[in-house]
Amino acid sequence: MYVYARGRCIRGNAVCGTQHSERRFVTSIGATGLLSAAHLKSLTEGVKSGGLARRLHVHVSGYFSCPSLQQGLAQYLQELRARAAERGQQITISFDTNCDASGQWGSGVVDVLREVDVFLPNEVEAAAIANRMGDAGEDANTELAAAADRLASTVRQAVIITCGKEGCIFQTRDAMAAGQQPRRIAAPSGIQPVDATGAGDAFDAGFIFRWAVCGGTMEEAVCAGSCCGALCTESVGANANPPSAETLSKMEASQRATML
Repeated sequence: MYVYARGRCIRGNAVCGTQHSERRFVTSIGATGLLSAAHLKSLTEGVKSGGLARRLHVHVSGYFSCPSLQQGLAQYLQELRARAAERGQQITISFDTNCDASGQWGSGVVDVLREVDVFLPNEVEAAAIANRMGDAGEDANTELAAAADRLASTVRQAVIITCGKEGCIFQTRDAMAAGQQPRRIAAPSGIQPVDATGAGDAFDAGFIFRWAVCGGTMEEAVCAGSCCGALCTESVGANANPPSAETLSKMEASQRATML
């Protein structure tokens, strides 16, 4: 994990290996174990209102790998929203927890979820956090659908649960309130996966690019995320060569047809 602050890199290390198609991580948290909301706050305090962007997007990932950040993150995000409102900025926040190696799935994560617009967990993370909030169902399919509803009712806009080769599950807060079922969206076709390492982060990047950077709809962002995540699996290790905007657009056009 890398966290950049004022040009300085705060680093933690992880070794990832695969055996019988199962990924295993051995992590040394390093300096990220000391990262707190106070560090983040120091980056935003004193920023002048002149010349600020009208749209601000904040993405938080690696939550369970940053123990010192967990206690104050929800309040920090709340204050960040208030500060943006005072400046006339539109702010959106996305959140990806990563896995909780302790198996507790707590550490104030629900309080953070209430402050984010979009939650981007994988199926293991979604089910575990939803179960921590209450019984989410019995069989696997019901559990993920109920987990999507429960999580969507907690965040401000939507939850997208990535499910590997099974695609993703998409639910918005408004759709859930209206009694609509979560949508199962198929993974892009024509992909020859060799390694899923980094696919979740690639999904996040594609989603944020299409939604927050390009101003696309939530559905378009889910499509872009699906394409980026799928492309990442075609190479061994985390993909250091993300697709160009042109390549992504062509793949999205094909993927959108499956979402109609």
